[in-house]
Amino acid sequence: GGEGMLTREVAAHRQTVLLFDELEKAARGMTDLFLRMLDEGKVRDRRTDRDVDFSRCIIFFTSNLITDLPVGADQNVLRNLVQKTGALRPELIARMGTIVPFHRFSDSDMCKITEMQLTKYLEQVCRSRHVSPRVTLSRGAIECLALKQDAKFGARNVTSSIEQHVEPVLRKALLAQNGRDIRSLAIDTQDERIVVAIE
Repeated sequence: GGEGMLTREVAAHRQTVLLFDELEKAARGMTDLFLRMLDEGKVRDRRTDRDVDFSRCIIFFTSNLITDLPVGADQNVLRNLVQKTGALRPELIARMGTIVPFHRFSDSDMCKITEMQLTKYLEQVCRSRHVSPRVTLSRGAIECLALKQDAKFGARNVTSSIEQHVEPVLRKALLAQNGRDIRSLAIDTQDERIVVAIE
């Protein structure tokens, strides 16, 4: 209702980026607050009974209302698609400056993200063990992990996929080294399973 942490933070830091995630799940009464924020650039703080200036804020709303977006859709098409869901009031949609569509990742995108996350994970493991081996990731291993992702969740599950399919195998391989020096670490696949080779 316009009191508490949000207004306090914006009053203290007028040039703030606000992100309201999954807008469609907000309580219906929040729409009035958002409309005032977007229309007048102010929100009344009930604690102090003063208006807090939101006019210098950059405001983002995210939503999962539409998952299959037509490629190349312009703003009118996007606004109509959002309106047809009936989840948001038309006056709120009208006050949004730009609707930015996010399309599903391609297989190539998923492979790039998986490779980045896997590289980062292996760097952390090596750093924690104070080793710096030559690390090799096969294309097959990257594709194997990338294909384990559900496209509708984007890249959210890449980290958990690494924890599930790479970490146990890597842990066993590291334990088998018995503290010996590690010169190289290779991640590959065998029979559609992740395998780790350490020398």
